[in-house]
Amino acid sequence: MAARESVAARLLAFGAERFPPVPYLPMICLLAAAGYVPSAASHGHPFDPARFAVAAGAVALAMLHMRVEDELRDADVDRAGRPWRPLPRGLVTERELAVAGAAAILLAALLAATLGPRALAGFLPAAGYIALADSEFLGRTRAHPDLAAYALVHSPIVPLLLAFAWFADPAAVPDATLAALVVLAWGAGLGMEVARKTCAPGEERPWVETYSAAMGRRHALVFGAGALAVGLAGGALDAIVAGSGPAVAVAALTAGCAVLACAVHCLQNRGRRATQLAGTLGSVAILLGPIGIALLTGRVAA
Repeated sequence: MAARESVAARLLAFGAERFPPVPYLPMICLLAAAGYVPSAASHGHPFDPARFAVAAGAVALAMLHMRVEDELRDADVDRAGRPWRPLPRGLVTERELAVAGAAAILLAALLAATLGPRALAGFLPAAGYIALADSEFLGRTRAHPDLAAYALVHSPIVPLLLAFAWFADPAAVPDATLAALVVLAWGAGLGMEVARKTCAPGEERPWVETYSAAMGRRHALVFGAGALAVGLAGGALDAIVAGSGPAVAVAALTAGCAVLACAVHCLQNRGRRATQLAGTLGSVAILLGPIGIALLTGRVAA
């Protein structure tokens, strides 16, 4: 059937399977909003739905590009252990995916350019880092030499994309709020990534790389919780910059870290789905923070 379908139809089927809109797009929009809303608020601008949609679209296309590159990078592993995935079963070819991935990142850059020179300049560091990741940093690292190191090396992509969303506001400039948001996004992104690939012993598969297999389940949980704690620290810094006061920020940070410690304890005997849900909820809460702060402090123009 796939041979009789057009390339576009097969690529759409690939996207629906490996980049499904329902779980991905809300998180992408939340990431973009965590950068754009505080930026507009800081510069006294009203929320512009059109600019936000373009920025979120560029972030989504960059994420789609990374998904395509992951599929290409893992092609041999998938053929051996996950033959049901689109590439090994022949739904799409490697050439078709490579062209689609290149088109996605190019279109993302074009969308960024429509927002003005500041936005394009804000997008270029993310695009450059993604290009380095695609090449495994000019061939200086193997694909997966160490899963934790691999995650850390690739983790700047999420905060760089949030920074681009910040510069989607036409008057955006780097400031202390942006610095706090970069820390926040780094922790939230890495924490969710670790939770996504942390399994219970009975769930491990020999062809699937997980943090629990690489470092042990408890260490993986602590690693993910530590990343989320960094995200909470970024949120606390954002709250201080917004004028909430150090005491409130420290209290919120302490409460958040206590919740993370309880989560690590409660997830010891739970499976991947529960861990992934906990990581996603933690990341959502962290990314919602700067949006709520901008709204509650009344800095968003009417």
